[in-house]
Amino acid sequence: MKQYLIKRLQSNNKSLKTLHAKGKKTGKIKYRKALHSIPLMQYGITYKIKDKTAHIQGLGDFKAIGIDQMPCNAEVATL
Repeated sequence: MKQYLIKRLQSNNKSLKTLHAKGKKTGKIKYRKALHSIPLMQYGITYKIKDKTAHIQGLGDFKAIGIDQMPCNAEVATL
């Protein structure tokens, strides 16, 4: 999972470099205190949701806000 997140950051950095080369205004990549979304694959293998926490493989447990809004019999799916 760490490799996937690093690959995503590298892709974003490459996109900013391309935009800058085309003359668009781009800023620096800044520190973010919180993430609002992380693309995850394979429920049950790379990530699991328990009560109010989400466990991500290789990264550990995280407090996830809004999980209590999901119905008990909801199916978790990826695109």
